[in-house]
Amino acid sequence: MVIKLEKLTLRNFKGVRDFTFAPRGSDASVYGPNASGKTTLADAFHWLLTGKDSGNRTQFELKTLGSDSRTARGLELEVSATLTADGKSIELQKQVKEKWKRPRGKSLEEFDGHQTNHWVDGSPVSAEWYEERVSGFVGVESLRLITDPWYFNTVMHWQARRRALVGMCGEATPEEVEAESGGELNGLSELLGSHPAYHVRKALNEQRRTLIEAVKLIGPKIQALSRATPRPSSGKGEAEAGIAACQAEVAEIDAQMASAQEAIKPHVERGQRLHGLELKLREYEDMRERKSAGARLAVLAATEQLAAEVNRRERALAEAQANNDRLQLSIETASTALEGLRAEHERVQSERFYEAPDAWRICEACGQELPEVKKVELSDAARESFEARKASNLSVISLEGKRARTRHDSLTAEAKELVTREATAVSELAAMRLELEALREGTRKAAAAEPEPQTVPDPHHAALCAEIEALRAEIEASPHPHEDTEGTRARRDEIAKRMQAHMKTLSDIDAASRAGADIAEYERSERELSDQLAELDGKVHLLDEYARAVASKLECAVNEKFGTVKFRLFKELVGGQMEPTCEALVGGVPYPDCNTAAQLNAGMEVIGVLNAHYDAYAPVFVDRCESIEKLTSAGSQVIRLVVGAGDASGGMLVEVGGSASTSAEGGVI
Repeated sequence: MVIKLEKLTLRNFKGVRDFTFAPRGSDASVYGPNASGKTTLADAFHWLLTGKDSGNRTQFELKTLGSDSRTARGLELEVSATLTADGKSIELQKQVKEKWKRPRGKSLEEFDGHQTNHWVDGSPVSAEWYEERVSGFVGVESLRLITDPWYFNTVMHWQARRRALVGMCGEATPEEVEAESGGELNGLSELLGSHPAYHVRKALNEQRRTLIEAVKLIGPKIQALSRATPRPSSGKGEAEAGIAACQAEVAEIDAQMASAQEAIKPHVERGQRLHGLELKLREYEDMRERKSAGARLAVLAATEQLAAEVNRRERALAEAQANNDRLQLSIETASTALEGLRAEHERVQSERFYEAPDAWRICEACGQELPEVKKVELSDAARESFEARKASNLSVISLEGKRARTRHDSLTAEAKELVTREATAVSELAAMRLELEALREGTRKAAAAEPEPQTVPDPHHAALCAEIEALRAEIEASPHPHEDTEGTRARRDEIAKRMQAHMKTLSDIDAASRAGADIAEYERSERELSDQLAELDGKVHLLDEYARAVASKLECAVNEKFGTVKFRLFKELVGGQMEPTCEALVGGVPYPDCNTAAQLNAGMEVIGVLNAHYDAYAPVFVDRCESIEKLTSAGSQVIRLVVGAGDASGGMLVEVGGSASTSAEGGVI
């Protein structure tokens, strides 16, 4: 597919108010000073097709700004283009309008965002349909690849560049690489199976890491065992012979000690019998002492108990007498109160109504003499009031008198009962005092009549004492066998120490044998792990060689399509591994280090290769063309943007097919 730009029209787009660029499908050059609008043509073309500017940005200022850096209200911007695709014409148009609305309750409209409209061949379409129609040319991403010489090497991520290059050549299969290796990569297909090489490498590296960690742990374990392994002081036979000799000496000493124990056995038995008799004598004397003291203790306990009861009764009697005194005082107080109430009752009862001769004659308000009827009424009222007050006082006195009588009678009854209990307590206390005195007198007489303990004959006690004295005399008369127990025990302990040293030697020999076996097992495991690690290293090396072969084959296939530009698709790391990359080289110089002319020609060469691969050719806007003398051809329509002298007014000068035209504000080129 060959796409040509016939005409590009800008209106209010990035400072261009109204401009039409019409190359009519031919190559063209646009001249003008800086900021004259050359790059804006490229921005408009790319925005119309992809929604981004020539710098691949989606966020940039589309509108034309005034001197105050503001846009005029209601300003519409529009870009349209007429293209031919394999000779068929297509017209694209995109417009951005401001939206204004008047909120409820307000008189002025407010800005409410933007609205983007799309047309294809003069018919309005949705944004989705528009993008689908434009991408139908080649594809939006591919369209940027073949219309912008800076895009591939500057904008695209290296992984995306690499995918695009590999997609043009395809990657060789492991079977193909193994077949072409001349036997150097035998076993590669079996190693990879159906898995990608990087998956297999990752698994091998994990296995290697595990094996290396396991090998690292074995060395310290062997060293620890070696340090902890004991060093026997003698051989096994010598230690066993020493143990046998020590056991024989111990047996001989044990026999001597047993014989000595048998010789002193009768003496020990007599000592045990003497100790038993002495213990029995002490127990008998203690029993006799407890028995003689028991009767005395019983009488003493009874005397003390009776004395305590007498004391308690005396305290109770004293308390009762005190209570009786308090009751008598209360009775006297109640009698006095009762007599006072009787006298008060008699006094109130003897009161008589007395009326003064002039009591009801004169009015207190006016000072005049009252009528006789009024005098009688007042006199009767005064008499009734007197009688009522007298009756009330008598009633109160009578009630208080009843209460005083009741309390007096109750206290009198309680006093009588207390007197009766007091008389009984006095009688019982006198009897208990007589009994206590009798007990004390009997105790004194018994103590005076009791004989001394040693004067009481006791045959059993005398027999025990005689038997003990006879046994002591027998023990003193019999010879005591002599035994050097301390020296014998010391000899036996010394022999036991020597035997323990021989046994430790045997234990050290066994421990050294077990440690040697463990060390041998660790060394065997270390050899096995090392062999496995070497096998994995061989597989990793095979993958490294495969990666180098793939890199060489892929780079050759890619670079065969290019002339001046070459691509390095792999870089070798320190360990020999191949890491994917995508670095462009121009004449052996990395692309970022090249000058602008070399970078532009490299971009045009890439576009030419991509055009041939996709079989798609589209207009190429080449900015900064003033930096290059000769531009590499890509087989596409080329629009060169050159910083230079424009028209007489300082605007852009367009040259199409070798003929120049001068631009004017609002003019058509």
